[in-house]
Amino acid sequence: MISSELAKVHSICMENNVALMVHPASLEDFKRDPESPRKSIHTSKFGKYPILEDPGIPDDHFIALVGEGTRDQDKVDNKILYSIYKEAVNNLITEDKGIHKKARKLKFSDRVFTISKAEQYLTELFREYTPQHLSIDDIPIHELDHKSDFFNSLREDYPEFDKWFIEKSREGRRCWCWRDKKGNLKAILIYAKKKRSVFRDSSENTLKICTFKVSEDVIGFKIGELLLKLCFEYCSENNLDSTFVTTFPKKAYLIKLLDDFGFIKIGDKSNGEVIYAKDFLTPDLLGDLHPFEYDKKYFPKFYDGARVRKFIIPIRPEFHDRLFADAKRSQKYVDEFEPLIVEQNTIRKAYICKSKITSIRPGDLLLFYRSVENQKITGIGIAERARRFTNHFQKLKKFVEPRSVYSIRELKEQFETEALAILFRYVSQLPKTVSREDLLRMEIIKGAPQSIQELDNKFYKKLKESVS
Repeated sequence: MISSELAKVHSICMENNVALMVHPASLEDFKRDPESPRKSIHTSKFGKYPILEDPGIPDDHFIALVGEGTRDQDKVDNKILYSIYKEAVNNLITEDKGIHKKARKLKFSDRVFTISKAEQYLTELFREYTPQHLSIDDIPIHELDHKSDFFNSLREDYPEFDKWFIEKSREGRRCWCWRDKKGNLKAILIYAKKKRSVFRDSSENTLKICTFKVSEDVIGFKIGELLLKLCFEYCSENNLDSTFVTTFPKKAYLIKLLDDFGFIKIGDKSNGEVIYAKDFLTPDLLGDLHPFEYDKKYFPKFYDGARVRKFIIPIRPEFHDRLFADAKRSQKYVDEFEPLIVEQNTIRKAYICKSKITSIRPGDLLLFYRSVENQKITGIGIAERARRFTNHFQKLKKFVEPRSVYSIRELKEQFETEALAILFRYVSQLPKTVSREDLLRMEIIKGAPQSIQELDNKFYKKLKESVS
């Protein structure tokens, strides 16, 4: 059991550039082992690791805390534990009960692990967040047929595409992809974590979008936007600094999509491709940026300071659940070319009501309140544009398509003569929803919101603290 756990510790450390070192006192301890075969095994096993520079002889204060001891083993234990005391290492892994006992005296128990505890700690520390969506597969690319016609356009642009695909398949490269009911590949984003300079002179933790393609027959269903949403979520949750992609200037649809979500051109390649990148490291101050430009550039991060207003937006449950359906919720096929409910795929959405409010501006924050039943604030969005329509149904329809959850019939029945339409970017569900009862208790609302209501900044801060 211990050997398998140690192998896992070694594997995690190798994958995440964590240095595993042997304390020189341990090697001295092995040399005193009277059993030659065991001594030889230990010396061989730990000889593979670099040796920690000796932190020195334990000082009087340290000895006063843990005791000097009378055995040679006590002196070895003290030397090893002294490396933690002197901050020469982050953590210590040992099965020695004596060292663990002394670590408790020094209140270092949270830094001194058994092999089993080290495996648990490292597994959790480096656990990679993987975004989930019921209709999007996150799979190794070797599960796909690289000879598929779907990749023909890529073969035209990159004559070595098949060779590259096979090479990356063998490396375990992964992708997010969507396939129709017949199993035909219709959209793909192949990704890889990299360490390289993108926006800064030093090396960054970045996500390379290696291949990004959506079939023309499903472009209208916003699957490209959905794939980018997963990409942003992956980068944000795994604390990556940036993401980048290369493409040819002729890819107008892709370039417009990238521009809409904060990618900027950072360079050109010798083969004619252009490099676009998106930064996730936000500046400390807003500076000259308009709040909405800041939100667009660093999405899904957003500005929520005093320069933007905050609004509670009530939305009926039947429309709330269609617009903000949880990614794990079952989604229905409408026909072969309507794989998903379109408005659920989008980051950019539309909210329509009859409110008389006129103060919503680009960059303002929208807190969505599920009304009628199971009432609570569930998610947050960023206002992009708000416009009032009076007796201009066709203009309203054009303004909100395809971001709205309303069918044409529903839209006409409810908003033919008057409507306030708000285009917004949906950031995410809140880490924890806030019920009507909690909102009343915190005095954020006085009763269930019946229409859009502005939220004072001090109440927004109280709400933010409650879900953080």
